[in-house]
Formats: sequence, structure tokens, C-alpha cells
Amino acid sequence: MATLKTKEFFNKELVSPSTPDETNDTKGDTQHKVLVNDCKFTIRTDRRTSFIGNKLWGHGFHVMHNGNVHIQAGPKRWGNGKIVTISRGGQITKTGPCEVERSGFRKSFLQEGVTDDQIIAYEETNSGNVISNTDGTVTINATNIRIEAADTLELIAGDQIILQSKGRINQNTGAYVSTFDTKKEVGSTKAEIKVPQRIMTSNDPRSSDDIVIAGHVNRRFGGDYRVEAGGISATHIMGNKVLPGVPLVLNRSVGLHIGLTAPSAGYGGINIESKTGTVDLKAGVDMKMAAGALYNLTTGGLTNIVSGGDISMSSPKGIGIAAGIAVPSLGAGDVKIRAIKDVNIQATINAKLYGVGTAEVVSDGITTIKGSIIKLN
Repeated sequence: MATLKTKEFFNKELVSPSTPDETNDTKGDTQHKVLVNDCKFTIRTDRRTSFIGNKLWGHGFHVMHNGNVHIQAGPKRWGNGKIVTISRGGQITKTGPCEVERSGFRKSFLQEGVTDDQIIAYEETNSGNVISNTDGTVTINATNIRIEAADTLELIAGDQIILQSKGRINQNTGAYVSTFDTKKEVGSTKAEIKVPQRIMTSNDPRSSDDIVIAGHVNRRFGGDYRVEAGGISATHIMGNKVLPGVPLVLNRSVGLHIGLTAPSAGYGGINIESKTGTVDLKAGVDMKMAAGALYNLTTGGLTNIVSGGDISMSSPKGIGIAAGIAVPSLGAGDVKIRAIKDVNIQATINAKLYGVGTAEVVSDGITTIKGSIIKLN
């Protein structure tokens, strides 16, 4: 009968070790005690801690002899590894320095109903008011910060509120009301305002609207422009040299330009009216007035034309002068003087009446010619 190989293997003598067994020295009693134990959970103590928890993964409560308390949840694959705290009567937490680190993941219970790519790491629901008091500075750092209020959002500061952005600040609201004692805006480039209507009102007679700048002021309107002043209006134009850069007004020949370019006749006129005061126009050098059609000068009282030099009056057609009566009809090149009473022409030296053609002296009454010498040729 053949001998089995397994029988020969087990009948062999055991190999004796060539070195003695190692021994481990202990540092003392570990005070390790197992108070409750089953296949998964245990309650045990040692010289450093007391532990109530799971034996397989080590999650549970650790009460350390140095005063620390550790709470550790299990793996996410065993019920998501959550810590659930339910306190019906409330909760009081008093602690020293505190650090909280939260890491959301896509399959957490907070992702239920979330359709976009955002990962929620923390969600809090409060039924009632929330009051947070901090004796120091509160700093919130985030990629995006969003605050939503169903009714009112208030920012109240004892000294100042600073809004600072490296890009831009957008405001989108139905109505914007700002109440302040003093407002100051400082910009380095420009400010652009685009609204259908801008209204500025004040009932204080001391109020004013001041524009004080070292550069230019440009106004352009597609419609009408109306100015009403209850007091006095003053416009002073210095006519200084052009500022550095490109000037706003390219035509620098005069100091004040008033130009009217109307699309149809009758809308390009200028009306200057002073009902109770004086209209005073003075020119340090020349004063020129030119009309493309009728030029009419009408006064209700005395009319004076005074010149320090010559007075020149010319017309390619006729010149008529009338006193107390209608202006006579004129022909081309006529000069007619007509008065309802006397016409006196007096020269301190010589008076000449000269006609290239016929010269007539006609009177319906007496004609008197007086002179120390009368020459008739």
C-alpha cells in the first residue's frame, strides 16, 4: 500500500528556531479595559482616553484625559458619514478659538434638487431672527458673495461704508433714494449718466448748482433749450488762450459765438427783449451789424447817433428821411428829406447844393434868399 505524501509531510519533525524568542518591554500598565464589547461596538478605556464607538472603522466618541473630546463619523459609504444633532430645547456653545472646514461633494444629501454644477458645502435654516456679535473684524472671503433679502437689506455703519471693486459696481433697482448732508464723487476718467429725465430741485434759496473745472464744458441737445432765472444772469467770457490739447471750439477768431442754423425760415431768429431796463452793447474796437434783408431800428423816444469820427450812409437804391410824416417814395439813387414842418440845413462855413442836371428851388409860399453877396450865373 502506497504511503500518502501528506502523511509523510506531517510526520516530519518541526524545525527548531536558531535564535531565542524576542521579548518586548512595556512602559507600564496601559490600563486598557473593555467594559462593553460585541462584534461591532465597544466601550473601553485606557490611560489616555475613553472610547464609545465602532470597532471596525473607529468612529465614535473619544473622551481624552487631557480634556479633549473627539467626535468622528464613519466612512461616507456607510450612511454618508454624517453627524446628526437634534436639540429640542436649544443649544449653548461656548468655545475658544474655532476652525471649521467643510467639503461638499456631488452625491451628498444637500445636492438634492440642485441642477447646476454648484457644490453645496453648508446650508443653514433659521426660523426667527439671527444675531451675531463680534468684538473685532469679520472677514468673508469667497469667489462670489450673494446676499438676498425678501424685503429689506440694511447696511448700518457708525462711521463709514466702503464699496471697493477692481472691476465695476452695478446697481439695478426700481427706485433709488439717497439722503446725505454732503456728497463728493471723485473720478479719474469720466462719469456717464444716461436717463430719460434728470430733475434737481431745492426749496432753499441758498442752494446752487456749481460747475467749477479747469477744462471745458460741452452741452449738446437734440431738442429745445430753455433757461429761466428769477434773479440776474451774468455771463463773463475771458477769451483766454487755448488750453493744452485739442480745443473744444476750433474757431478762435472771436470770444463769443452765437450761431443759428434753422432748417426753415422763421426759426433762425434772435429775440432780445428788455421790458423795463436798458440794453447796452459796447465794443472796445469795432461793432458790425449785417442783415440779409430788412434792417429796422425803432425807438419810442429820442434817438441819438453819435460818432467820434465820420458817419457814412450809403445805399445802392434810395435814402429817405421823414419827420412827422410818411417816408417818401424813392427811386434808384434818390435821397429825399421830408418833414411835416421845418427842414433846416445849417453849416458854420460853406453850404453847397449841387446838381449835375437840373436844380430847382420850389415853394408854395414866399421864397427868400439872403446873403451879403448873391451871385446868379
